[in-house]
Amino acid sequence: MTLKELAHLAQQTLHTRAGCPVKRSHVHELLAAAFGHRSWAAFLSDSVLADSGVGAAPTSGLPDLIGRAVQLGYEQQAAGTVATTLQAFIAEHRLSAVSLADLRAALLPAAQVADRDDLDDDDNDDEGWDDEPPRTAPPASGPARDQLMGSPMLLSSLEQAAGPANPQGHFLLAALYRCGRPNPYLYEESLKGRVLTAIERGWVDDYLRLEPQYRKYEAHLKAAALGGVRAAALEYGTVFENPEFIALADRLTGEVEALKMARHASTDEARERWLRTAAEQGSRTAMEALASEGDVWAEDRVAEW
Repeated sequence: MTLKELAHLAQQTLHTRAGCPVKRSHVHELLAAAFGHRSWAAFLSDSVLADSGVGAAPTSGLPDLIGRAVQLGYEQQAAGTVATTLQAFIAEHRLSAVSLADLRAALLPAAQVADRDDLDDDDNDDEGWDDEPPRTAPPASGPARDQLMGSPMLLSSLEQAAGPANPQGHFLLAALYRCGRPNPYLYEESLKGRVLTAIERGWVDDYLRLEPQYRKYEAHLKAAALGGVRAAALEYGTVFENPEFIALADRLTGEVEALKMARHASTDEARERWLRTAAEQGSRTAMEALASEGDVWAEDRVAEW
């Protein structure tokens, strides 16, 4: 169920069970109040709506919800009925809230200093990737990525929130949809009439599941990069082998993996600059690379080690 469908269903439910016509905008305001926010705008600035057991349950009690309904212009008795009905609706559909801070912690953890031995290794895997999509571990607390993907309401809420003015929202969605490029070979073979084994049919099912997710990953990552998110530009440029986006990452400001920028730099000057940044951040690989190229500052520090 999408957020729009949920609001429509809640409006119908309140009208039928509470016997009170409720404006669609009031449904959003009352939902926000149920989760402890003064307005829907305030809720969206802090959280997204979720379901399927993901996130936190409503925080406000019945008196607070009744009070908000009265503020919206409903008389006391109607406000009580509307509030009670909405609470039952929320419980019935297992609605919850996930804070944007928890989402960022789960999907976009703070950049760590990369220290790999493959600084100049451009060998690609069999799928044609320049770099695998970044692997991130779930935070110590909060929902894991698989749980988040299991909430249709959360996906719908994030999709609705993302837009030209919200590149970080696109980056969150890209991180949520992030996956490797699925191989279409067996699917295309099945269309030609090839009889597949049970295992092969399972691989085709995986392809059909991942292919639309992969397209969403690419679309949201590109939107985030064009919106000015530096890490998104670097990820798009490396994963989708587009040097224009690596150049864009070089021009933008914001957090980015310096060692990876050095690896994909288009000029010696840019490579040296990013190696210096990575070394200053604590990357031993970058420091040793600089020292091997005759950088006195790096040679001194390597000598100290």
